[in-house]
Amino acid sequence: STTPKMDPSTPAMVQRVRTEPSVLRSPDSPELGEDGPQKYRSADELVAKRRRDTVPVNTDPVFLEELKKRQEDFAMSRHEQKAGVISDDALDGIFSPSCWSVRAAVPESGWLFEPSEQPRTVRPWRVLPPDGGDLKQEQGNTAFVLARDFGVAAATAKGCKCDGDTSLGQDNFCVAQLEHGWKACCVFDGHGKGGHWPSERAARTMPYFLQRGSAAAALRDGDVISALQYAFQSVEDDLEAVSAQQGKDLQACGTTGTVALMHPHRDSIWVATVGDSRAALIHPKRGVVHETLDHKPSRKDEEERVEKMGGKVIKTEYDDGLVEVRVAAAGTAGPGIAVSRSFGDQLFKDGGVIAEPEIVKWSLQDLEGACLLICSDGVWEFLSATTVHEILHDALRDGQSASQAIDVLLKAAQRAWKDEEGLYCDDITIVLAATGPEATLPATETLPEVAGSSGGCLVQ
Repeated sequence: STTPKMDPSTPAMVQRVRTEPSVLRSPDSPELGEDGPQKYRSADELVAKRRRDTVPVNTDPVFLEELKKRQEDFAMSRHEQKAGVISDDALDGIFSPSCWSVRAAVPESGWLFEPSEQPRTVRPWRVLPPDGGDLKQEQGNTAFVLARDFGVAAATAKGCKCDGDTSLGQDNFCVAQLEHGWKACCVFDGHGKGGHWPSERAARTMPYFLQRGSAAAALRDGDVISALQYAFQSVEDDLEAVSAQQGKDLQACGTTGTVALMHPHRDSIWVATVGDSRAALIHPKRGVVHETLDHKPSRKDEEERVEKMGGKVIKTEYDDGLVEVRVAAAGTAGPGIAVSRSFGDQLFKDGGVIAEPEIVKWSLQDLEGACLLICSDGVWEFLSATTVHEILHDALRDGQSASQAIDVLLKAAQRAWKDEEGLYCDDITIVLAATGPEATLPATETLPEVAGSSGGCLVQ
């Protein structure tokens, strides 16, 4: 690896390598946005904020032409392999009253306008099957039933990249009740131009593949690790097929993925990850029991793996103490990527960036009351796992519902971004799941259901 020195005003875009200090504001601090949106003081300041992009935007015409050629070659190679794309009907039709899924609903385009999303918008949910299945309750809502009967709460909020930002948020999640009692909790954090589509596609296909083919057979046999490996590879293959056949860019565009599998009659949780959407096992008395490790090229074992595969890790230190560590794109002068594993990102696959998950198994013995927490890096960037646990524990101890508790955490993360970065805020996704045979979370009926136009029930 190399370590050039750069002036902080240099118009490059890099990823900060930092510890995770607790930067929660005091209870009497003003609410987020009270003084209106903050503007960057200069163009250089805006560039500095973009240094944290997973895959920086590059507008160099030569690079863009090369990227276009690579995508065309990639699409041609996939067409020759005759890889099929799973239809929407097939993806949605896998669910039944007892097998359901919930994911974040991505805004759709209209007759006269492109899809857009306001900063810090909390997304509604898309539920399958369309009638809600076992999540349906005559007098209640999906969030209430999901927490009370299945022990899960979730939220996705768009961040803010710049003043007037109406681009689509790139996070998504999925919670799914699978066959034979298995439950999947997933978080996907998209990146690059158009990063919303691979994260949404992964949120749709992951539960599908876990219930079909080799992954489903492995789960039936109790081989959870093989099931996750099969499912991750299938999600990657599907993204590549969609990219090739529908003309969607997947060169400098992709998503992280964290998937946890649990079963009421198993005393363990299996967690598979690519990227930096971290999972943690937290306990009311013991605090943070386990955490996954982010896939960053700054991680020594990941750096060694990348270089062993022929890739190159670039380190850049700035005068203001900020350090970037990226995996270089093989054969091009384009930007590097700040994660060492991800779905998509074909530009970096020859440089050691892989979609193979790292899988851990966490025992639940002697951990009654433990909860699984999965968040995108919008939470972890400035909040330590200990701080996050304290926020959730205090909210639940004070009698708040699970949905209210994760909203408290969401706002705490947004305040931390405001304190550290001003206007800029990353997308934030949180999934909280109770463990054990009687998994349940405190629930409150606050959210109405509204019928969606397609693809299932829409919960606002």
